[in-house]
This record gives sequence, structure tokens and C-alpha cells, in this order.
Amino acid sequence: MPNRVHVVAVSVAERAELERRVQDRGALARDVARARIVLLSSQGLTGAEIAERVGCSEPTVVLWRRRFAQQGLTGLAERA
Repeated sequence: MPNRVHVVAVSVAERAELERRVQDRGALARDVARARIVLLSSQGLTGAEIAERVGCSEPTVVLWRRRFAQQGLTGLAERA
């Protein structure tokens, strides 16, 4: 069964912020990974392709893709 592609809509402002996070040398690795997941999701890659590129599991991709789709950039923050 082929993987389904879930394309995430990312505004110009959100894309700029996500790209800034990816390039921030002082950022935590988890924050960079989350930003990369969303950026790759906006390009139409499957969850498996994104997981391979980012170095995480597919359920991790699903989690952060869903949280961004529901909450935007604030959804990528750690929950207390």
C-alpha cells in the first residue's frame, strides 16, 4: 500500500521562520528537526521520505505535521 502524502500549507512568513530555525546554529536539534519536518511536508514528500531525511520515525513526522497544521508555529513548541 503506497504512503499517502499530506501536504502542509505554510505561509510566506511561516516558511521564513522555519528556514531561520533550520539554519540557526544555536538551535536545539529537536527544534531544527521539527522545522525540517514541516518544510519537507510542505513540499509534498511522504512521511517515510521525511523520516528518512530528518532521521526520525514516521510517527514523529505525523505528530509534528499534525501539530503544525492545527496550531501553526506555536504547535512546534514543547508542551509543559
